[in-house]
Amino acid sequence: MADPRLVSEWLEKAEEDFEFAVSIIEDSTFYAQICFHFHQAAEKHLKTYIIAREMEFKKIHDLPVLLQSCSTIDSNLEELQDDCKFLNRFYLDTRYPVHWPANYTKEEAFKATETIGDEKRSEVDYKKYGAILSYSRPFFIRYFSPIVAGLKGKKKLREKYKKPLARAGLTEAMSPEDFFAFKLFLIVAFPLD
Repeated sequence: MADPRLVSEWLEKAEEDFEFAVSIIEDSTFYAQICFHFHQAAEKHLKTYIIAREMEFKKIHDLPVLLQSCSTIDSNLEELQDDCKFLNRFYLDTRYPVHWPANYTKEEAFKATETIGDEKRSEVDYKKYGAILSYSRPFFIRYFSPIVAGLKGKKKLREKYKKPLARAGLTEAMSPEDFFAFKLFLIVAFPLD
């Protein structure tokens, strides 16, 4: 079983990169560096998945290769291939002198934001709901919510979880579909022996 603290630490680092980039995107003109942090967030999310599944950890920065490792467990993750290719160029181009155009724009930085994050994240302070939800949210929203979105019987799912979420005061934090994705994340990331 993967060490939950290690998984949490990786998620925290991924979230730090993402939140840093989001926090300066409006006021900064250093778009290459912002895009680099979005790449780092994606890389750390993929590596978190690898660690949580106790897979062979590759010390690389190539997002499509990391995604390929993750896809051996869940082929649904292959739909992230284009996102990984888009973000992958930000690693090398932004860190070293290159012999091709590497001037990134605010629009590209915002596209990188959309590639990783969801628009609702800035409206809610997830930290008030606890560390596990706060740090795992970007991961389960990105990787497990698409799986839930493809399920049949979502109406039953909504009916089943709507009232319990309201009683727990979590309706601001997540939809019933998000809650089910969170449950799947917990089952996969922290299996009980």
